[in-house]
Amino acid sequence: MTALQTPAADAPAAEWGALAVRIPGWECRPDLIGWAVYPDPDHWAWEGWLLRLLFADDRPVSVTRMSPAAVTVWRHGLGSHTAPTLGRACIAAAAALGKWPGGEG
Repeated sequence: MTALQTPAADAPAAEWGALAVRIPGWECRPDLIGWAVYPDPDHWAWEGWLLRLLFADDRPVSVTRMSPAAVTVWRHGLGSHTAPTLGRACIAAAAALGKWPGGEG
């Protein structure tokens, strides 16, 4: 799998959301199926869904909130992915993997 390029850490949330849906295996939240919605990686309501898509294979994931402005999602063998929000860190980890392990792909 090829790692995907992530936007700048301070890029608009819409750029991060657009990347999330381009990563193979993306699935929309079941409560939003039928709507053309990009995830908002900076909104708490998307955190659980992004984590669910990231956690779903046999490689361990740990999440650490380092401070209110920094979050690291660590994937065994891929290192740390630090971003200003949990959603952006999840997207960065999935981009490094080249897929959402818990998704369709």
